[in-house]
Amino acid sequence: RGVDELFMVLMRLRLGLLTQDLARRFNISVSTCSKIFNKWIDLMYEHLHFLVAWPDRETVKCNMPDSFKRRYPNCRVIIDCTEIFTETPQSLSNKGRMYSDYKSHMTWKVLIGISPNGVITHVSDLWSGSISDKQITKSSGLINKCDPGDAIMGDKGFLISDMCTPKGIYLIVP
Repeated sequence: RGVDELFMVLMRLRLGLLTQDLARRFNISVSTCSKIFNKWIDLMYEHLHFLVAWPDRETVKCNMPDSFKRRYPNCRVIIDCTEIFTETPQSLSNKGRMYSDYKSHMTWKVLIGISPNGVITHVSDLWSGSISDKQITKSSGLINKCDPGDAIMGDKGFLISDMCTPKGIYLIVP
């Protein structure tokens, strides 16, 4: 049933459960579990991608919490990457691409951007776990969405100053 499939997908996304575990829990094969997951992710993207919108600078400033506005008045987006555990692939080359040094596991990685008031404003494509924060930021097109004078807040792992500075964008590392 569709509701069970959606529940299984949400369990994987929220809890990071592996398809092997979910297949056992839902009494289906691992390949069926994987196909269901991929189908639902595609459907969710198709029907929900419009919910992630890049607001203009004035909208961000108008909705910025006062305490944040005092310290970081030009912050347009706060970024971080998150990783989702996945099974170990058979191929050695895929194992190398999927392995995350940070998580010491096979992962998929995505860059998320939120406005200072906590609204998701940017979601990158999903990448293999070995990609660096810098590579995923560049590939996602996030910097091209910003205007000169904007600031991007990210942790010390985001070594993106060389991409930001020429465009007049500032990097904030709190």
